[in-house]
Amino acid sequence: MPRMTILNSRDRAEFDNTPEFNHYDRKKYFALNNDVRQLLNNIQVPQNKIYFMLMLGYFKYTNKLYTKKFHEKDVKYLCSKLSINDIESPKYHRQMMTRYKKTILKHLNYAPYGKKSEQLLKTDIGIMVRSQVRPKLMFIRCIHLLKKHKFEVPSHHIISRFIIKEMNLHKKELTKSVSWQLTDDLKISLNSLVENNELSKTENYPLTLLKKFHQSTKPMKVKENIADLKLLKDIYDQAEPLYRSLNLNPEGLRFYANYVLKSRVSQIIQKEPDDKYLHLVTFVTHQYFTLQDTLVKSLHQAVKNSVNGALRKHKDQCYENRQHNAGKIKNLVSHTTKSLSKLQTIKTIVENRLATDAEKLNQIKSAIYSVQDSVQDLIDLTPEATDFLNEGSYYDMLEKQSVKLQNRVSEIIQNLDFCELTSAKDILAAADHYKMKDGNINHKAPVILFDSDDQKALYNDEGKFRVSLYKILLFRKISDGLRSGQLNLRHSYQNKALVDYMIESEMWHENRADYIRNAELESFTDCDIVLSDLENILDNQYHITNKNIIAGKNSHIRFNKEKKFTLQTPKVDKEASSPLSDYFPNNQYTHGYNELIFATTHLLDVSFAPRIKNLKKQQIYSFQKKSYYEKLGYKILPKKYINRELIKSHWDDILRFMATIKLKETSASQLFKRLNSYSKQHSLYRALKEFGKIIKSIFILKYIDNLELRQAIEKQLNKVESSNKFSRAISFGNNQEFKQDTKEEQIIAEGCSRIIKNSIICWNYLYLRKQIENEDNPEKKQEIMDAIKNGSVVTWQHINLHGEYDFSDGKLLDSIGLSLTKDFSEMVA
Repeated sequence: MPRMTILNSRDRAEFDNTPEFNHYDRKKYFALNNDVRQLLNNIQVPQNKIYFMLMLGYFKYTNKLYTKKFHEKDVKYLCSKLSINDIESPKYHRQMMTRYKKTILKHLNYAPYGKKSEQLLKTDIGIMVRSQVRPKLMFIRCIHLLKKHKFEVPSHHIISRFIIKEMNLHKKELTKSVSWQLTDDLKISLNSLVENNELSKTENYPLTLLKKFHQSTKPMKVKENIADLKLLKDIYDQAEPLYRSLNLNPEGLRFYANYVLKSRVSQIIQKEPDDKYLHLVTFVTHQYFTLQDTLVKSLHQAVKNSVNGALRKHKDQCYENRQHNAGKIKNLVSHTTKSLSKLQTIKTIVENRLATDAEKLNQIKSAIYSVQDSVQDLIDLTPEATDFLNEGSYYDMLEKQSVKLQNRVSEIIQNLDFCELTSAKDILAAADHYKMKDGNINHKAPVILFDSDDQKALYNDEGKFRVSLYKILLFRKISDGLRSGQLNLRHSYQNKALVDYMIESEMWHENRADYIRNAELESFTDCDIVLSDLENILDNQYHITNKNIIAGKNSHIRFNKEKKFTLQTPKVDKEASSPLSDYFPNNQYTHGYNELIFATTHLLDVSFAPRIKNLKKQQIYSFQKKSYYEKLGYKILPKKYINRELIKSHWDDILRFMATIKLKETSASQLFKRLNSYSKQHSLYRALKEFGKIIKSIFILKYIDNLELRQAIEKQLNKVESSNKFSRAISFGNNQEFKQDTKEEQIIAEGCSRIIKNSIICWNYLYLRKQIENEDNPEKKQEIMDAIKNGSVVTWQHINLHGEYDFSDGKLLDSIGLSLTKDFSEMVA
C-alpha cells in the first residue's frame, strides 16, 4: 500500500512549529496571574522563566508543548513584562523541558499524551474509519477530541501515524473478510458485472447499466427498474453473508460504492482481486438498497397522483351536482314549506274545541288531499336533489384510477422485500397475500386493515367484491404504512424500522456501559436522579418567574381579563440593522422546534433557545399540581403534568437512541426523519416528547423572565434570516430548486453552493481583519470590532453574484492586500 500523507508539507510545518502571536495574543496568553507568578517564583534562572512562560503561553493556545524555535518578538515581550534584560532565545534542555512539561500540565489540569489518550482516539477513529471520513478531517477531529478531554496534543507525526495505522488495519480486515467469505458462485456473479457480453446489442458492461436508475413513474421506466432490482437481488442474496461480515455502516458502504459509480470498468478490473470484489460487493449492496428506496418513492408518487386525481374529480363532480341540483333543491324547499304549512293547519284543526270530531276529520282529510300531489313530488324529488351528498362517488373515482395505478406499482409491491419482524401484521398480511396471488386477488383478500367505510365500499349494491377498488385502497395503505413506519423494508437506506438504525439491541445490552461512556452519557445513566434534578430546576423556575411578575420586576408582561398574557421584547438601544454594511466596499418569524428537539439537545448538552411565536398559546408542564402554584397567587401556571413513568419505562431506549447519534452509528437526520414519520403512539417518540416537555417548560419560563435572553434570541433570529436570504441570493436560478435527480448529484450541487457561501464569508473575515490591522485610530478600531461583535459577516451586497469570474493563474491575484496564510494550529483550535 502506498505511503499516505494526511497533511501537506506546509500544513505540517504550521502545525508543528510554534504559533506566531500578535499583540493581542501575547497579552492574552502570556498573562501573569497569581498562580503563574507563584510558579515563576520557583524558577531561579531568568532565562528559564522566559522558557517556562513561552511553553505555557503556546500550550494555552494550541495544547501543544513546544521546546524549539521560539519567536524573538515573544522573547522580547516577556523580557519587558518580567523586567528581565534582553537575553538570547532559550536553549533546549531535555531535563528542564520534562520538568516544565509536568508543571504546566498539572497547573492547567491536563494529562500527557499516552495510552489513555490513544485508547480514546482509537475508539473515535474506529468510527470515523468505518464511515470513511477524510483523513485530514479525522486529524482535525482528533485534535478537538484531545482538547475536549484535556489531553496534551502531540506532534503531527504521532497522530498521523496512529490514524494511518487504524485505516490500514481496517482495510486489512475488510479484505480478509472478502478472502474468507467469497464463494465461487459469488465470484462468478460479480465477474459477470465487468464482463462484456458479446451477444449483447449494447457495448455497455452490466455494471455500467446498473449505475443509474429511472426516477420516473412511467410503466416502462418502472419495469426497467424492476428488471435491475431482480438482477441485483440475485447477486445480493449470494453476497449478503459477506456484506454482513464487513460490518460497514451506511457511510462506509457509500464510500466504496461511490468509487465504483465514479470509475470506469477498466479501473475496477485492474484492482487486486480482494479489493476488486470488496468494491463490487459494496456496489451491489448499495445499489440494491438505493433501488428499493427509489421504487418506494415511485410508489409514493404514483399513489399520491392517483388518490389526489380521484379526490379532485370527486370534488369537481360534487360541485357540478350542486350546480345542477340547485333548482331541484329550491323546489324541494318549496314543497317542504307547503307541506309544513299544511301540518300547521292540521294542528290548528285538532286544537279547535268548537268543532266536533267528525268535522275535524273532514277538515283534516280536505287538508291532506290538497297537498297530496306536493307530498308525492317531495318524495320523488328528494333522492335527486340530495344525490350530491352521496360520498360513494369518491370510491367510484378511486376505482376508475385503479387500472392506471396498477400498471405503475403492481410489480413494485411484488418485488419489495418487507421486514416481517417490524411491520404491522395486518398490512403485511395483505401485502404478502397480494404478492402470493401475483396480483390476482378475489373476495378472500384480507380486509381487516381497512376502516369500516372502506370495507363497506368494497362491495357494490349487488354484493359483488370490487377488486379494482381493493387494489388501489391496498396500494394507498402500503404507501401510508411505508411513510409512517408501520411497514418497513429489510434492505434499504430510508425505509427500515427505527430499531434497525439504532445500535443493535444485543450489542447494546452486552456493552451498555462502554457505549454510555464513549457517548459521554454517564450523567444521564440514572433516570431517577435526572428527573429529580429537573423537577427541582423546573419548580424553582416557576417560583422565580412568578415572583418577579408579582414584584413588578418584569415590566414587559401584561395580563388580560382572561388571565392570558402578552410579552414584549424591546429592541436593544442603538442597534443597527446591519452594523457591518458600512465597512465593506461598495414580520414575525419563529424558529423550528418541537419537544423532540428540546429533549435531544439537552441530552447532547447543547443549549437550545428558539424564538417561539404565540408564546401564550404554548402549554407548559410541571411535576407539581396546578393547585399548588395557584395557592401561591402565581399567574404563569402549568397546563398539564409530566408523565414520569412513561419516561422511566423507556429511559434505556432513549439512552440507546442518543448513543447512536453521538457515536455516529447513524446520522441524526436519518434517525429523526424515521422517528418523526412514526405514529404519534410510538413508545420511544412519546417518551422523548414527554422528556422534552420538561426542558421546553423550563426554557419558556426563563424566556418570560429574562429580557436579555429574549433580545439575544431576536438578534440571532435576524442572523438566521440573513443566512436564509444569503442562500437564496446564491441559488438564484431555477427558483432555488434542484435540477439533479439523484441524491448524490443533489449533494454535490448543495456542496458547490456551500463552497461559494463559505468563500464569501472567508473573504469577509479576511477583509475585516485587514481593516482592523490597518486602522490607527483606537476609537475607529473599537467601532469596527463592536460592529463585528453585534453584526454578522454573512453579508454579500458588495459581491457581484451575477458577474463573470476568471480563475486562471494570471487573474488569481489579490488586489487589496489580503493574506491567505493562516496557522493550521489556529484552524484546529
